[in-house]
Amino acid sequence: MTHIVSMYSYRGGTGRSTTAANVARLLAGRGARVAVVDTALQQPALHSLLGIDRLPEWTTFTDYLLGRCALWDVVREVPLQASGQLGTEGRLFALPACNLPYKIEIIKNRGY
Repeated sequence: MTHIVSMYSYRGGTGRSTTAANVARLLAGRGARVAVVDTALQQPALHSLLGIDRLPEWTTFTDYLLGRCALWDVVREVPLQASGQLGTEGRLFALPACNLPYKIEIIKNRGY
């Protein structure tokens, strides 16, 4: 059965990205198949929290919203590492937003 969990706060610095990354890792570590989407376009942090380094600028959720790529081009599988009681039976996928200032400005000026 599919479940969707959404986190929202009207201001930054409340821990949404940290909570999303931790919940995603916990669920995947317990065998679930999880996808987490970073929609914090003005201050994306999910890629850092999940250890996704060196984001090519053409494969981010921001680029998908700008119409520059297909949604499948954005999806990154995040390797699970056993930690304590957690296993690696599940799978974790991330759709990171871009933190390049000029793309954030395009989204602000043009909209989605």
